[in-house]
Amino acid sequence: MLLRFDQVADLNNAEVVAQYKDLTNQPMPIGEVEFFLSQNGLAKRSAITGNWEGVLIDAISSVPEIALLFEHLNGPRNETVDTTDATWATLCGQLLTTLASLGILNQAQVDNFIALGGGHVYPELDEAYVQAIRDEEGQRLLDLAEFEAVLEADRVRQAILDEKRNRFHDLHHTFMTPLMNDDTKTDQDWVAALQAIADNFIQE
Repeated sequence: MLLRFDQVADLNNAEVVAQYKDLTNQPMPIGEVEFFLSQNGLAKRSAITGNWEGVLIDAISSVPEIALLFEHLNGPRNETVDTTDATWATLCGQLLTTLASLGILNQAQVDNFIALGGGHVYPELDEAYVQAIRDEEGQRLLDLAEFEAVLEADRVRQAILDEKRNRFHDLHHTFMTPLMNDDTKTDQDWVAALQAIADNFIQE
């Protein structure tokens, strides 16, 4: 999927990347998120207390996004982590980046977590990508302006030609039509009529 220009027009390049880069193609089912955490030794519910335990819980004090994630996972009515929404997508993106920088997650685990949401909507998004969208729109507008200029020039030329045709028609009607039904007119009369058309055709 490609970003449209209207999605980036009111933001600078960095803001566009921040808003869209972590969006996924679908929400992440909470059951799959919990299974991922358990299978990767990150967190699991205690069989006795039902409380979350594990390395992520130990890191809550230094990574505040973890608390927000688990608060959401514990919500009885929550069925997904909606990473199609920029708020949750950004939070999860920040969480993954932080956990990777701390060595808690490796790149394969980061990729597998993102896959729970069907992958990123814009996997190649960076500031250069956004600038390319702006450049393409700028070229489109330039091409459109050039095309409209050509059309306008054609309209002007056609208007001039139409005016000349109308002027000739009016002069022809004035000077030539009377001769066409009058067999008494001489060749000189016809020449004079043609000359009158010529004399009156050019406008100062």
